[in-house]
Amino acid sequence: MKKDTIVIDLDGTLADVKHRRHLVAGKKRNYEAFHALLKQDPVNTPVAMLMSGMAFYGRSQYTDSIYKVVIVSARPESVVEETRVWLMLNEIQYDELHLLRPTDDSTPDQELKRAWLNKYGKERILFVVDDRAKVVKMWREEGITCLQCDDWEEKDALEKKDQVLRDLANLLGGPTMSYSPDYESKERAARIKKAVEMIAKELKSK
Repeated sequence: MKKDTIVIDLDGTLADVKHRRHLVAGKKRNYEAFHALLKQDPVNTPVAMLMSGMAFYGRSQYTDSIYKVVIVSARPESVVEETRVWLMLNEIQYDELHLLRPTDDSTPDQELKRAWLNKYGKERILFVVDDRAKVVKMWREEGITCLQCDDWEEKDALEKKDQVLRDLANLLGGPTMSYSPDYESKERAARIKKAVEMIAKELKSK
């Protein structure tokens, strides 16, 4: 049986990058210095808890988890080892890691992720957690439900680490899936609700 996939972004989503975001603000952006500090990133706890809940849901001595947790980031491929070390040190549970940016590539993040999505397959993805507005817009245009953390590139971005909880609350109790333009599958809606309701209450209490 194919597992439903949960896709998680890194910078600004799982990893709190407030301490280094000034390095890529404005016209003079130093991405080399920005990525050099990734080992110092604190974990965005609500997102890590969501990942853990998905990674272990349904797992027992005899069965594996019913969900697949995949990290998809527009970070350069050159920092894959540093990223793996950070994930290990922070005890992040995941199944796959995809860093999409080739060396010296300047393709917009949303286009890198769109290309990955087309290869991976939309039908395999249950929902995504991401932060930047342009990337979130892309996921939703593609018919993928996306829970949004604060967009650290927006001037009026919320600084709360638990911004993802607003989308979780809307997902569970709000209007029927307004995030995805072509969202018409009641069966898929039921699967998403089942996937997130088991931990939404715990996250809201934090």
